[in-house]
Amino acid sequence: MILKNVRGFSLIEVLITVAIISVLAAIAIPSYQYSIMKSRRADAKVALSELAQAQETFYTDRRTYALNLGSTTSADTIRCQSFCKIEGAQAVSPDGYYVLTIAPRSGGTIATGFVLTATARGIQQAKDTDCQFFTLDSINNKGAMNDNCW
Repeated sequence: MILKNVRGFSLIEVLITVAIISVLAAIAIPSYQYSIMKSRRADAKVALSELAQAQETFYTDRRTYALNLGSTTSADTIRCQSFCKIEGAQAVSPDGYYVLTIAPRSGGTIATGFVLTATARGIQQAKDTDCQFFTLDSINNKGAMNDNCW
């Protein structure tokens, strides 16, 4: 029996197409995930910059820097505004990819200086081994795991 005008794809054509798509996906998906991870670093940078600005405002009013982040302002606490939000007992960056902390500058007290730290959280961002954390201190020294992070 001879078939004329047969239409459709053979199994081999379908398998070749699937193989090509698989190779392209194997290349594209990791690149996409890396780009997303890199773009989320901006969440930490913005949060630290705005928090440093809030610290300076706090210092102007009280002649000391705040040691805590919270939902209300008190003698040693800055109220989270646009630069952070409170989740449980932690202050996190606006998009929630980094945990924010405040500590006194090395060799001093909180009254003389601060170090702000943003540490990656969550499954995706914790895979960012190049930039697990960012720091910013009261004299605008920026730090990170890698020089290319900032």
